[in-house]
Amino acid sequence: MPMLALRHLFHVCILTRQPYDAAPPLEASGGQPAMQQFLIILWLILVGCVSVVTLLSLIPGRSWVLRVCDFPRAQMFTLGLVLLGVGLLVYITGVEWSGGGAGDGWGSVVWVSGVILLASAVVQAYWAGKFTALTKPEVPSSTLASGNGDRRDPKLPVDGSIRLITANVDYTNADRAGAIDRLMEMQPHILAMVETDEQWDEDIERYRERYPYMVKALRKLGRGMVLLSRFPIEQGEVRYLVDDDRPSIWAELCLPDGGCLRLVVTHPPPPGLPKRRGSGRHSSKKRDIELDIIASRVRSQPGHQWILSGDFNDVGWSGTTMRAKRVSGLRDPRVGRGMFSTFPASLPLLRYPIDHVLVSNAFRLVGLQRLEDIGSDHLPLLADLELPAKRRPNSGPSED
Repeated sequence: MPMLALRHLFHVCILTRQPYDAAPPLEASGGQPAMQQFLIILWLILVGCVSVVTLLSLIPGRSWVLRVCDFPRAQMFTLGLVLLGVGLLVYITGVEWSGGGAGDGWGSVVWVSGVILLASAVVQAYWAGKFTALTKPEVPSSTLASGNGDRRDPKLPVDGSIRLITANVDYTNADRAGAIDRLMEMQPHILAMVETDEQWDEDIERYRERYPYMVKALRKLGRGMVLLSRFPIEQGEVRYLVDDDRPSIWAELCLPDGGCLRLVVTHPPPPGLPKRRGSGRHSSKKRDIELDIIASRVRSQPGHQWILSGDFNDVGWSGTTMRAKRVSGLRDPRVGRGMFSTFPASLPLLRYPIDHVLVSNAFRLVGLQRLEDIGSDHLPLLADLELPAKRRPNSGPSED
């Protein structure tokens, strides 16, 4: 609706352009001047929304009202530029504002609003702009892809790579078998699924022969998770870092050439989630603490190569995820390549990148894909990774 209204604002303003000294009085009972004023007011309201969301996102704190404003940076950047362009075009074409000339104060309002929008766009671009091709990638590209030729089936992993899929499958998904089947078509070596409950177990077990190594934490109401692996799991356990009904999976996987990697699957609660007991909504406290704990434990074991995956309920540019990366030393393969936004699946223009695959600095990226809809409110994220043998530690059992 806002975009249609802005388009109509162009139409009305250009068709009703008049000299500043010949402005007709406002038609209170209807007509184009009244519609024009309505669209101008709508423009100002949208300017206010962009400004407020941008400002709130800069305020430190764990209130859900503040932290949800971290999410729509790409949307606020785009909307801000559109509003800025509309305002400038209307102003420079000499269109009447509220039945008066540019000297009646509306011109100043446009310029002030334009400065605010420009400042908001700069702020949003500073954070979200890292997830574009304008930034140097954090995870270097692998040479494996070019070595396998252009005719390779995209559903098959590249020889020598590690294919991992992370997917929030949505515990309310009515087509559980179909969702898992579509994920299996991509033939991952490792599959991490969150929001799995007891109803998913039968469909998961159908793939036991292909994926003999599993770690399960089946929970109700979207709090469960499961890890399936073709690689032997030397150690696999379920840990509860912050809450007794929010598991995380920690596993050490043995690779075919004798090397090892450590994998963590997490799904902390989102800010704004209604509380199960009492009224109100959750802050970002539990989410932030869980990611901080994981980052600290990864940092405490620098001799290993790590993959951290799952639905963080947080965007890659937020202070929380940036801090987790800084503490752990993990890197995001999307930086310098694209956002690969995954949620909500049904609203492409409003999607956020909240499903993650973070890796140690020894990894190289073969490919990154956002997969098709599996009936969930999230889209799966697929990462093809290379862990060069010369950078791969032959680690023994964990000491933690």
